[in-house]
Amino acid sequence: MYDEAADFTEHLTQIKSMENMLAEASVALDWSSATVCDVGGGGGLRAALLAARAKRVHCADIFDQQARYDGEFVKLLFEKLGRHGHYLPIDRFEFNATDATHLFYRDQWFDFVLSVNSFEHIPDPDKALREIARVLRPGSFAYISFD
Repeated sequence: MYDEAADFTEHLTQIKSMENMLAEASVALDWSSATVCDVGGGGGLRAALLAARAKRVHCADIFDQQARYDGEFVKLLFEKLGRHGHYLPIDRFEFNATDATHLFYRDQWFDFVLSVNSFEHIPDPDKALREIARVLRPGSFAYISFD
């Protein structure tokens, strides 16, 4: 059974783990000017939490959450964050239905790409990695973690 509070805890833990790893690697990301993409972002919670600090966040997933929720996905996500004391700046968040092996973003678009527990679901991980490299600006970083 879905537990919304536990889902928040899990996603916040994932973000903290990412922040720790970036700090250990001496990666200093200027979130306020960063355009970010969460590849395999699923229900958008992690991307929505990051939208409060980033210039722009795109949640990319093969499943079209907007269609799944009759065009109400972002509104429902906004309400979900509000129930847990977080704010989703809707003007800085975008959901995109796209395949990780064929991202529809232009070359060198993102300052940071993350993918958490998604690669085990991608049929051609090498191709997805090449796509992530393609959409990253020179000198930018990707964070990819596996469960």
